[in-house]
Amino acid sequence: MEHLELKVKSLTLKSYVLLSPDDQLKILSWRNHASVRNLFLQQAEISETEHFDFIESLKSDSTKRYWMVSRNEIQIGSLDLYRITERDCFWGYFLAPHIQKSSLGLLLEFAVMEIVFDRMGLTALKCETLAHNENALKIHRQFGYRETGQKEGRVYMEMDAATWKEKKQMLEEFIELLLR
Repeated sequence: MEHLELKVKSLTLKSYVLLSPDDQLKILSWRNHASVRNLFLQQAEISETEHFDFIESLKSDSTKRYWMVSRNEIQIGSLDLYRITERDCFWGYFLAPHIQKSSLGLLLEFAVMEIVFDRMGLTALKCETLAHNENALKIHRQFGYRETGQKEGRVYMEMDAATWKEKKQMLEEFIELLLR
């Protein structure tokens, strides 16, 4: 299993499978918080048993990667890749409830592109977002995603490696200014 721990800019990503039980429970409490859960495609609360079973399943599933994200040693959220193929993958993230209104989501958006395109060498990054999550859709568009379809209240978007290559320097400068 690769990509268990990563550094991108001021972020440290640590695989769910490497987390202590306390940190695994912290992820679950964030995920089940109403303000986070309401932005998820699957909005039902997750039990501890389901959560721990899911983490155990990650050890043998090469199509998924889930990380707890820290910035300057402060835990801030979660980032994940799923439906990973040799060509592309989908991704998602959430910020801890106490920092949801921060600009750190922009940093996670940049980080996932660097991981997927520069480190994994994939050619496309996809996402599915609830149609009412206007903030996320706006950010995706600003970063260069294009809409590929809509279905059942979800908006599907994709960015390709060529767009990332074209926009990377500008996005990197933007992120650096934002984080000062």
